[in-house]
Amino acid sequence: MSIEEEEDAPLINSDQPNFFSTERNLNSIMGRFLNPDKQRMSKWILDMPRIWRLYDRVRGIALSRDRFQFIFKYEEDLQEVLKTGVWTQDDWGVVMERWVEDLPPNYLMFLLIWLRLRNIPVNHYTQATIKSIAKCVGQVIEFPFDENEAQSKDYVRIRILFDVSKGLRNSKEIQLPNGSMVKIGIDYERIRKRCFQCQRLTHEKPRCPYLPSVASISITLLLVYHLISALVV
Repeated sequence: MSIEEEEDAPLINSDQPNFFSTERNLNSIMGRFLNPDKQRMSKWILDMPRIWRLYDRVRGIALSRDRFQFIFKYEEDLQEVLKTGVWTQDDWGVVMERWVEDLPPNYLMFLLIWLRLRNIPVNHYTQATIKSIAKCVGQVIEFPFDENEAQSKDYVRIRILFDVSKGLRNSKEIQLPNGSMVKIGIDYERIRKRCFQCQRLTHEKPRCPYLPSVASISITLLLVYHLISALVV
């Protein structure tokens, strides 16, 4: 075997207990930055214990440029952080989930977000209608709504699980049984920056892969020019 082949041989990690961190990970959160080009890992790791007011009860580990782990001393602290809602670093979103030993394919691909739905038709102001609208955005997780209680806000809150590979929806048009159309307004709590081209949370507009290319714009302008020229002639 050559020296190169020896160097390329994989290191086989030991199965001894001191090579595993499973027990420590049981009380931890994993997370990733949605736009790591605009987010600072070191600041996130150092600032969050203070922002959460947990100080020496939690410690962060930067696992890569975009992934991290926070290990908690107490279960109630971990639960409190997760239930707060969307967290951001430099105004860009951060996805966090409880650690699991065998990571599913869609791990850290969903964000728990509180929606605010507005302009719900008075004749359809029901749990069934509101849930069906929210399902157009994501999976409904929590819906603290009672049709028989007073509603003091001009919106209804509903918590969903949102797929971060998709763009945010600012409204949803629905057709009522009488054939009329109504546009439902959708706001997102604690969401700050996004791409204003595709509405995704993973990049700014100048870096949006869905922007029309220079070539396609040039072709369009050329076609318009020829069309105008033909009309003039």
